Amino acid sequence: GIHDFNVPDVDSRTYGLNARLAVDERTQGDLHLFGSFDLFVDHDKDHLDPDHVPIWWQLNAGAEGNVWRDDRLRAGWTTALDTRMNTVSSVERQMTALAAMTAGYEGDLFQYALEAGPGWFFLEIDDDAPRARGYDRVGLRNSTLAYALTNRAALKLGEGWTLSGMARHWWDGHQTLERQYRAELRGDIDRWLGR
Repeated sequence: GIHDFNVPDVDSRTYGLNARLAVDERTQGDLHLFGSFDLFVDHDKDHLDPDHVPIWWQLNAGAEGNVWRDDRLRAGWTTALDTRMNTVSSVERQMTALAAMTAGYEGDLFQYALEAGPGWFFLEIDDDAPRARGYDRVGLRNSTLAYALTNRAALKLGEGWTLSGMARHWWDGHQTLERQYRAELRGDIDRWLGR
């Protein structure tokens, strides 16, 4: 794919190419295993981080299972580990680990899930770029126990097409650590290939 990372408060845009390898499997015991690895190659020619190596990656992995379910409703659990390294936005390393309880609705056309639970939040700012902006190298790491609340929704748009979204809020009891938003459109290309 292609990407455009925008940091509007410092007028920075970075374009590039990316590739993803993903696994999404359900075992015979109804355990859902998932993971993905993304590799990004940037055309990085701006002032935000002049020493940035224009190759970075992120890894996501997790599992989820049911405690109870009927035809459309479910209650269960989920665990997830997410990490990213050497990003174009001056994040040297970010890691989150989450263990959450979930409640969800799985209809034929619409699906929704709410997840809430404790976790670990780690963030390290790039040690090169902050010096030019008046920051000392001390205090560039933040590691804390935290909480996350996640909303997920998916809408089937016809045969083989799904529009989905996610909104997650991380906080540590005192302040917001991060808000994440994602939207995704998935299509079944086997139909285009005539299989």
